[in-house]
Amino acid sequence: MSDTTVISVNFGFRKNKDSNWKRPNVQLDVPAPSKDGIIAALNGDDPNVRDLVLDAVHGVVTSHLRSFVDNDLDFTQETCDALAEEGKLSLKHIANIPKADRNTMSKEELEAFASDYIETMPGITGKDVARVKAAAQLIVERFKRAAGDESVLAILQDQLVTFAENAPDDVVTRNEKALTWALNKVESLMQVQVSADAL
Repeated sequence: MSDTTVISVNFGFRKNKDSNWKRPNVQLDVPAPSKDGIIAALNGDDPNVRDLVLDAVHGVVTSHLRSFVDNDLDFTQETCDALAEEGKLSLKHIANIPKADRNTMSKEELEAFASDYIETMPGITGKDVARVKAAAQLIVERFKRAAGDESVLAILQDQLVTFAENAPDDVVTRNEKALTWALNKVESLMQVQVSADAL
């Protein structure tokens, strides 16, 4: 068995504010460790490689745990122990959460993103504030009312990409986590819709 596999990676770029030019996306097929390669790394003689793999796995767990901490002002070690006892911090549990939902956003993070979205998008798109606020509200609601409506999801996806490519750099940077979550969530909802239509 090979220690490497090939993963497809798509690198996107933001539009240059001065020239209004946007570098085309770069799509690459990248060699990366396969399952056997990861096992070999963990069983290998290089402690730095082992630590690298373990750090990546630990990062998945702590990122998942952060979503609980962010949403509970009274979170303590006892709360953490209870989650672990229930199996909610296990790799198996995390792996079975839809990818777009693994890094759960707090209400405060979504509201902060929505605020910047409302302030920024009218100037970028020319849309009136009421329409921009309607889209921002769907973001705060985690797109629950938009689920199943392919046309609405497509518009939201286009608007989020527009925000990512045209909003000021500092605005995009401070909203990077929420923006990435929103794009992934919309994409996953659209994939569900396509799957349903195929039946």
